[in-house]
Amino acid sequence: MKTPTLFSRTKSLSSRQTIIILLIGGGLALWVRYLLRDFQNDDYRYFTGPWVAFIRAHAGYRALAFPFSNYTPPYLYLLVLFNYLFPKLSSLYLIKLISVVFDFLAALLIYRLIRIKYPQGIGPALASLAFLFLPTIFINSAFWGQADIIYTVPLLACVYFFLKDRPTLGMIAFGVAISIKLQAIFLAPWLVMLLVNKKTTLASFILIPITYFVLILPAWIIGRPLPDLLTIYLAQGDTYRELTMNAPNLYTWLPNSLYDLLVPAGLLLTILLALSLIAVAYRNQATTTPKILLALATLSVIAMPFFLPKMHDRYFYPADVLSLALGFYFSELFFIPLLVQFVSLFAYFPFLFRTEPVPLELLAVFQLLGILALTRSLFNQWRQVSDKTEVEAAHA
Repeated sequence: MKTPTLFSRTKSLSSRQTIIILLIGGGLALWVRYLLRDFQNDDYRYFTGPWVAFIRAHAGYRALAFPFSNYTPPYLYLLVLFNYLFPKLSSLYLIKLISVVFDFLAALLIYRLIRIKYPQGIGPALASLAFLFLPTIFINSAFWGQADIIYTVPLLACVYFFLKDRPTLGMIAFGVAISIKLQAIFLAPWLVMLLVNKKTTLASFILIPITYFVLILPAWIIGRPLPDLLTIYLAQGDTYRELTMNAPNLYTWLPNSLYDLLVPAGLLLTILLALSLIAVAYRNQATTTPKILLALATLSVIAMPFFLPKMHDRYFYPADVLSLALGFYFSELFFIPLLVQFVSLFAYFPFLFRTEPVPLELLAVFQLLGILALTRSLFNQWRQVSDKTEVEAAHA
């Protein structure tokens, strides 16, 4: 008989006590974000701040007819919406408020995701509160004013829906995520693993471009040319000619002078590694469990930005979030979210604080060690489930 863990004890706290803890913890998390509200950085001064100014100068939604931003329309819709709701709020506070709202939406999804593993007990509440107090989460939204949480929320929803065997909603959620930020593509290898493991169908992938088209439709109707809306991500790809923008990945060890050679080589390497993992997942499809699916999703969002060139410091953000959930599913992997959080946090320092307390080359080593540890754990899980299945079949 298994000894009950802290997370699975059904009588550890009453529902009322859990709600009180969530309210107190949520209030403290909101207070932390309030304290960080006044910080400004170059991303705000040269990008998001002027975008809000443009929206206000063009009577709100009418601004959507112009290519004043290199972001896709869904984020701009949020800027327009919050500008209507809070017309007197400063542009800095408005931008940060949107991301903070999505922080709490993500905390709710973390709660639901962990509840799959622990239907009763305090585990889901602890996970959602732990998420809200992860340094990279509140720094990204309330301090930096970035929008990474906004596309990560539908990514979380995608994982949640697939773990609940609701593939159609999962695909739509992924379509929403990739309509907000192209970095949602880091989860794409996982979707192919689900396809080869018969967790979804090839036809369901059509929902991704359909969702994208539906979400750009309002901007098109308002007056922005459709070719502009369909090629936003192509334009983004030419913004910088850097192998890495403070991303703690493979390219911190390589010279930028080899940019023209390493960009296509890095893309090819990433594709080959993704295909290899998909092939291994296919061979082990009989041993796919919710725990293994979550581990594969986490590995996908860590490994993709590690091996891809032209990554930014914030591109491990989905890994920060999913690795936390992973730690609650695999108690033996508690160090993975700690390691990922450590790496991501110190990767923020060069841009935000103009200092590098931990060299990026060393952070990349730690990230690689986390990837290897997670991969090894996955193979062990496959082996254990496979052995158990064989034993059960032998006694059937």
